[in-house]
Amino acid sequence: MAEREQVERVIADVVGRWGGVHGIVHAAGLESTRSLLEQDADGFAEVLRAKLDGTRALDESSAGLALDFVCYFSSSAAALGDGGGCDYASANRFLMAYADYREAQRTAGRRQGRTVALCWPLWRAGAWGRWAAKR
Repeated sequence: MAEREQVERVIADVVGRWGGVHGIVHAAGLESTRSLLEQDADGFAEVLRAKLDGTRALDESSAGLALDFVCYFSSSAAALGDGGGCDYASANRFLMAYADYREAQRTAGRRQGRTVALCWPLWRAGAWGRWAAKR
Protein backbone atom coordinates (compact mmCIF):
# COMPACT_ATOMS: atom_id res chain seq x y z
CA MET A 1 0.00 0.00 0.00
CA ALA A 2 2.86 2.37 0.74
CA GLU A 3 4.14 1.92 -2.81
CA ARG A 4 0.77 2.86 -4.27
CA GLU A 5 0.65 5.98 -2.11
CA GLN A 6 4.12 6.96 -3.34
CA VAL A 7 3.09 6.45 -6.97
CA GLU A 8 -0.08 8.51 -6.42
CA ARG A 9 2.05 11.34 -4.97
CA VAL A 10 4.42 11.26 -7.94
CA ILE A 11 1.52 11.31 -10.42
CA ALA A 12 -0.11 14.22 -8.56
CA ASP A 13 3.21 16.11 -8.60
CA VAL A 14 3.66 15.54 -12.34
CA VAL A 15 0.08 16.60 -13.09
CA GLY A 16 0.49 19.68 -10.90
CA ARG A 17 3.79 20.68 -12.48
CA TRP A 18 3.21 19.80 -16.15
CA GLY A 19 -0.56 19.56 -16.39
CA GLY A 20 -0.86 15.86 -17.09
CA VAL A 21 0.67 12.48 -17.75
CA HIS A 22 0.60 11.19 -21.30
CA GLY A 23 2.34 7.86 -20.91
CA ILE A 24 3.95 5.47 -18.47
CA VAL A 25 7.11 3.43 -18.93
CA HIS A 26 7.66 0.85 -16.20
CA ALA A 27 11.28 -0.33 -16.27
CA ALA A 28 11.95 -1.47 -12.71
CA GLY A 29 13.41 -4.85 -11.95
CA LEU A 30 15.94 -6.92 -10.04
CA GLU A 31 18.21 -9.45 -11.68
CA SER A 32 18.03 -13.02 -10.47
CA THR A 33 21.36 -14.06 -8.98
CA ARG A 34 20.75 -17.61 -7.67
CA SER A 35 19.17 -20.78 -8.96
CA LEU A 36 15.80 -21.82 -7.61
CA LEU A 37 17.48 -24.50 -5.52
CA GLU A 38 19.79 -21.95 -3.86
CA GLN A 39 17.28 -19.29 -2.89
CA ASP A 40 14.74 -18.90 -0.14
CA ALA A 41 11.19 -17.55 -0.36
CA ASP A 42 12.23 -14.04 0.69
CA GLY A 43 14.84 -13.78 -2.05
CA PHE A 44 12.38 -15.08 -4.64
CA ALA A 45 9.74 -12.58 -3.51
CA GLU A 46 12.22 -9.69 -3.62
CA VAL A 47 12.90 -10.26 -7.31
CA LEU A 48 9.16 -10.44 -8.03
CA ARG A 49 8.23 -7.38 -5.98
CA ALA A 50 9.58 -4.58 -8.22
CA LYS A 51 7.70 -5.79 -11.25
CA LEU A 52 4.51 -7.12 -9.64
CA ASP A 53 3.87 -4.50 -6.97
CA GLY A 54 5.14 -1.65 -9.15
CA THR A 55 2.93 -2.66 -12.07
CA ARG A 56 -0.19 -2.86 -9.95
CA ALA A 57 0.58 0.42 -8.16
CA LEU A 58 1.12 2.22 -11.46
CA ASP A 59 -2.04 0.80 -13.01
CA GLU A 60 -4.29 1.49 -10.02
CA SER A 61 -2.87 4.99 -9.51
CA SER A 62 -3.27 5.95 -13.16
CA ALA A 63 -6.65 4.32 -13.79
CA GLY A 64 -8.42 7.67 -14.21
CA LEU A 65 -5.79 9.32 -16.42
CA ALA A 66 -6.22 9.94 -20.15
CA LEU A 67 -3.00 8.16 -21.09
CA ASP A 68 -1.73 7.66 -24.63
CA PHE A 69 0.24 4.54 -23.71
CA VAL A 70 1.60 2.27 -21.00
CA CYS A 71 4.81 0.36 -21.73
CA TYR A 72 6.18 -2.39 -19.50
CA PHE A 73 9.84 -3.34 -19.94
CA SER A 74 9.79 -7.10 -19.78
CA SER A 75 12.52 -9.51 -20.82
CA SER A 76 13.04 -12.32 -23.27
CA ALA A 77 13.55 -14.36 -20.08
CA ALA A 78 9.74 -14.40 -19.84
CA ALA A 79 9.67 -16.80 -22.80
CA LEU A 80 13.17 -18.31 -22.72
CA GLY A 81 13.74 -18.69 -18.98
CA ASP A 82 16.41 -17.18 -16.76
CA GLY A 83 18.94 -19.95 -16.27
CA GLY A 84 17.23 -21.67 -13.36
CA GLY A 85 16.29 -18.85 -11.03
CA CYS A 86 12.66 -18.79 -12.16
CA ASP A 87 11.97 -15.58 -10.22
CA TYR A 88 13.14 -13.12 -12.89
CA ALA A 89 11.44 -15.08 -15.68
CA SER A 90 8.21 -15.27 -13.66
CA ALA A 91 8.24 -11.55 -12.90
CA ASN A 92 8.66 -10.73 -16.58
CA ARG A 93 6.00 -13.25 -17.63
CA PHE A 94 3.67 -11.43 -15.22
CA LEU A 95 4.34 -8.17 -17.11
CA MET A 96 3.34 -9.81 -20.38
CA ALA A 97 0.13 -11.14 -18.85
CA TYR A 98 -0.64 -7.84 -17.12
CA ALA A 99 -0.20 -5.96 -20.40
CA ASP A 100 -2.86 -8.25 -21.91
CA TYR A 101 -5.11 -7.67 -18.89
CA ARG A 102 -4.69 -3.89 -19.04
CA GLU A 103 -5.28 -3.83 -22.78
CA ALA A 104 -8.54 -5.74 -22.20
CA GLN A 105 -9.48 -3.11 -19.60
CA ARG A 106 -8.77 -0.39 -22.18
CA THR A 107 -10.88 -2.15 -24.79
CA ALA A 108 -13.73 -2.37 -22.26
CA GLY A 109 -13.44 1.38 -21.56
CA ARG A 110 -12.00 1.02 -18.02
CA ARG A 111 -8.52 2.33 -18.92
CA GLN A 112 -7.05 4.68 -21.51
CA GLY A 113 -3.82 4.30 -23.41
CA ARG A 114 -2.60 1.39 -25.47
CA THR A 115 -0.63 -1.15 -23.43
CA VAL A 116 2.46 -3.04 -24.57
CA ALA A 117 5.15 -5.17 -22.96
CA LEU A 118 8.57 -5.07 -24.62
CA CYS A 119 10.58 -8.24 -24.14
CA TRP A 120 14.17 -7.04 -24.17
CA PRO A 121 17.02 -9.48 -24.78
CA LEU A 122 20.25 -9.39 -22.80
CA TRP A 123 21.90 -5.99 -23.00
CA ARG A 124 25.43 -5.50 -24.30
CA ALA A 125 27.90 -7.88 -22.67
CA GLY A 126 25.34 -9.88 -20.73
CA ALA A 127 22.76 -9.18 -18.09
CA TRP A 128 21.30 -5.70 -17.80
CA GLY A 129 22.55 -5.41 -14.23
CA ARG A 130 26.18 -5.57 -15.34
CA TRP A 131 25.44 -3.06 -18.10
CA ALA A 132 23.71 -0.64 -15.72
CA ALA A 133 26.51 -0.96 -13.15
CA LYS A 134 29.00 0.35 -15.74
CA ARG A 135 26.98 3.53 -16.28
